[in-house]
Amino acid sequence: MEAHEDKPGAAVEWVDGIFDVVERLTDFPESGCIVPGVGARRIRKVVFGAYRIICSARKQNFT
Repeated sequence: MEAHEDKPGAAVEWVDGIFDVVERLTDFPESGCIVPGVGARRIRKVVFGAYRIICSARKQNFT
């Protein structure tokens, strides 16, 4: 049995948390860490619990 089947409210909070992280990245694209091994400034990583969220920021967003 998956955790979300046990506690639907916890699953909703988890998904909301992921959306909060992604929304923060749209406002602050440089807030994530540069992904080791990739080396491109536009490829960023943020950690959410046990998960890594990898994203690619548009070059125009960087100063």
